[in-house]
Amino acid sequence: MRAKIIPLNIIISLAIIILISDALAITATNANHRMVLRIAPGETVEKYIQLQNTNSIPVTIEILVTGDLKDNVKLKDNNFILNSGEEKRVYFTIKADKEGTTETRLNVKFIPGKGTAAAVPTIVTLIANEKYKGTGAIADEEMSDKNQQNTKSSTLTGKEINEQQNSQNNSNFLITTLIISTFVLVAILIAVYFYLLTKPQKRRTRKYE
Repeated sequence: MRAKIIPLNIIISLAIIILISDALAITATNANHRMVLRIAPGETVEKYIQLQNTNSIPVTIEILVTGDLKDNVKLKDNNFILNSGEEKRVYFTIKADKEGTTETRLNVKFIPGKGTAAAVPTIVTLIANEKYKGTGAIADEEMSDKNQQNTKSSTLTGKEINEQQNSQNNSNFLITTLIISTFVLVAILIAVYFYLLTKPQKRRTRKYE
């Protein structure tokens, strides 16, 4: 009898591991997905990205800068822990070397203690021109202090808002699919176990007949 219990224990253990893995699926929340800055060549501007940990566990924030001006970006904070429910502004400076339009990405990773990390970028489009000299950074798309937690500035186009909504919907769909797949897999494993458990009994019954 003990030999028959072992496979069920293994199945239950695997199911628990899979369920825990799904529960640890991480969501990355960044209020500043895109910003457009206008400054003069040689000027440096300071901005920030608003991060929020909406997960039930602490995560480590790691930011990797890529793009045209990656060497001209200085982060005030990086590789820090963001507790569950905590928000933080991460300030950075960016400098324009010469005239022209450049695109730089701040790739933010939300890394849990266990499980798969999630990432979300902030895309910074910098337009450098002498006509912006002395005016400070003119930003087309920024967060206001009032709605910085959940929405972007009203200057966002409908296309950009739809892109963000589609990204969030895809993330939610993926998590839901993983959970449903887990329960289906567990049901199949349990069904296979009971099938294998009852099949030898039928053979023994026929033998005694």
